[in-house]
Amino acid sequence: MPYGMRKWLGTAGAAVASLAVAACLFLMYFSAFPGGEKEYYLFSASSQAERKETLSVGDLFAVRGESAVYIADSGRDSASIAKEIREKYAAEILFTETVGDTVSYYCHSSGLGEGIILNGCLINLHIAVRTDSVAVGTPIIFGGY
Repeated sequence: MPYGMRKWLGTAGAAVASLAVAACLFLMYFSAFPGGEKEYYLFSASSQAERKETLSVGDLFAVRGESAVYIADSGRDSASIAKEIREKYAAEILFTETVGDTVSYYCHSSGLGEGIILNGCLINLHIAVRTDSVAVGTPIIFGGY
């Protein structure tokens, strides 16, 4: 192989490797729900998922969902936070559930990935509203909230 071709292939290989690393770093910080306290669901979009608060490069292809909790403050109350999230994803509320002081909205959005079937509906956005906080998850929130 001529020296020029070897040099070109080496440069092209380095460029591809750099792009792959950049893509992984981008994906590590990409989130459906910016801000908030995060939890990622790995390997399964069910309550059996492994849950992590931070991701490593090796976790990127195992992510099957995520959730975040937002604390209401004097600038935004829980209802307005929930409304912003629902509007951001143009989500349709399919059904609601009230347990204690928490109102859960089970939604579907074409802007989010796959969902799960719950009560016969395809759900891929779950918003749980309390007086002082909002938990949001895709496909749904797992664990306590």
